[in-house]
Amino acid sequence: MVKFQGYKLTLNKESGLRCFDIKIEPIEKAIYKIRAILEIKIVKKNEKKNNGNDELQNKAEEELKQISEKCYHSSISEFTEKLIECGFVF
Repeated sequence: MVKFQGYKLTLNKESGLRCFDIKIEPIEKAIYKIRAILEIKIVKKNEKKNNGNDELQNKAEEELKQISEKCYHSSISEFTEKLIECGFVF
């Protein structure tokens, strides 16, 4: 866990039913009271199907679904006013 300018950054920590990749959450002095949960996936070239863009979109949607199903947002700090969930696929 790292604290920087009003935010706490946590990587690969147990939360809910599984591990999230990155969590950025405000602490008391944060200007913006926004918490972000990020799931990141890398798709190998040989895993891509016919249309690479469709495959990336599908994987990103799977990442968002995982955030919800695995309850990564189960322990929201008192300083959070807005939650952002992101699925990144490369």
